[in-house]
Amino acid sequence: MVELHGLTKVFKNIRAVDNLSFRVEEEIYGLLGENGAGKTTTLRMLVAMVKPPSGTAKINGKDLIKEPEAIRSIVHEPKVMLFDEPTSGLDVGSVREVHDFIRFCKEEGKTIIFSSHSMAEVEKLCDKIGIIHKGKLIEEGSIEVLKEKYKTDNLEELFMEFGR
Repeated sequence: MVELHGLTKVFKNIRAVDNLSFRVEEEIYGLLGENGAGKTTTLRMLVAMVKPPSGTAKINGKDLIKEPEAIRSIVHEPKVMLFDEPTSGLDVGSVREVHDFIRFCKEEGKTIIFSSHSMAEVEKLCDKIGIIHKGKLIEEGSIEVLKEKYKTDNLEELFMEFGR
């Protein structure tokens, strides 16, 4: 399980991640947002590459802010997998292999956070999505529920509603 609460990161005067909170359990969670929205910074905080000044980030109950060394203990046979645009620049066959691997991880009961700019890829893989805009989580839920809520059958159109 991955649980973020009030996670914040500021670079100079820019709030890359702003009071971000969400929880992911044994599912594929798509982290969506435009370039600069805070997706990669969030993932980097989850692997202790970037230290947030405030908030908490827990993976399987281990607080990665207070115990950054705990990340090392989950390297072998991890229960949580983080994928930051894993298919960017890959050919079709390689993309399929990555997708198959991500699905296999889910079948193994792993918790997965996946960022992508490909809405087709997100629809194909994700059980739930969170949309980040300027470092804030502005919407979250299953794709079906969000499409119904915003009265669209197109995930790209739904996503663009938040950029306007």
